[in-house]
Amino acid sequence: MKKKAGFILLHRSEFKSWLMKQEVSRKITMIQNHHTWLPDYTSFNDNHFQQVQGMKNFHVNERGWSDIGQHITTFPDGMIIVGTRPLERQPAGIKGHNDGAICLEHVGNFDKGKDVMSSEHKKTIVHVNAALNLKFALKPSIDHNVYHHWYDLSSTQRTFGSGNTKTCPGTNFFGGNKVKDAQKNFYPKILKELKSFSEYSKVFKKSNKNKVIAHARVVRAQNLNVRKGPSTKKKKVGTLSRGTIVDIYEIKDKWSRISTDKKWVSSYFLKPIYYGIVIDDDKKGLNVRTGPAGSFRKITALPKGSKVTVYEQSDNGWYRISFLDKWVSGKYVNLLA
Repeated sequence: MKKKAGFILLHRSEFKSWLMKQEVSRKITMIQNHHTWLPDYTSFNDNHFQQVQGMKNFHVNERGWSDIGQHITTFPDGMIIVGTRPLERQPAGIKGHNDGAICLEHVGNFDKGKDVMSSEHKKTIVHVNAALNLKFALKPSIDHNVYHHWYDLSSTQRTFGSGNTKTCPGTNFFGGNKVKDAQKNFYPKILKELKSFSEYSKVFKKSNKNKVIAHARVVRAQNLNVRKGPSTKKKKVGTLSRGTIVDIYEIKDKWSRISTDKKWVSSYFLKPIYYGIVIDDDKKGLNVRTGPAGSFRKITALPKGSKVTVYEQSDNGWYRISFLDKWVSGKYVNLLA
């Protein structure tokens, strides 16, 4: 560990211990991943402090910010600098999405044909993400470990790469900057590292106590009884009409708990549903058809980033996204946890 001008240079083995000692009162729900583009690998020569000081000067003097934009910076040799921007302050990373975020800057230009990420840098990027996931009890996902490329610079909406976007953190960042690339090449590595931490079981067992584990729709009953416990002998505390969508927090025998307190219904009257986001890159949008195949009549199209509710999945991989016959190809929908 070395310190200079308020910056702290850490080895990967020191980072998690430092992080766990930090007190952060604001609620953290997102870890932003960025690449610097400039400076890149060619400008790095064990000059960690010089590079972050240069970034801070640029952010403050050129952009007019009050401080450097990111909280944490990683380097080609696997080293890490913290103490730049306090974790207690929101970053200047993704416009419209900095509340509840931690910002990471990875030194390098990871667009195709540019810098080839070193093995030490890869290990550090995965480790830093995993340690932050542990610190704030966040499972690796498209909501928690995000890429700058997924947010439109004009509308500030999450479009997953369509519209006016940067390539950041690079078109070759862990195989690419698309959602499918993160799901295939980045999240599994973060999760593996996360599970290697001794605190993993305790942190996520505790954090999942009141988390939704599934979603469902009431079927087969016009008025479904809600009871104080998982039994017909328990006191009735209300009813749910047919078609009502509920969150499931716990399943016990043939009963489902549908709230953070003691409200239970018979699982027999529930049918699972899923939420998803359209990830089709086609500018015309994802076709919605009257049946589960491309041969059915097209009704409309959904733009990338649209949220859908999946009520049924066909054997050939199509999803019904309405009570009526409205279907889309499941290849272009990312199901959310």
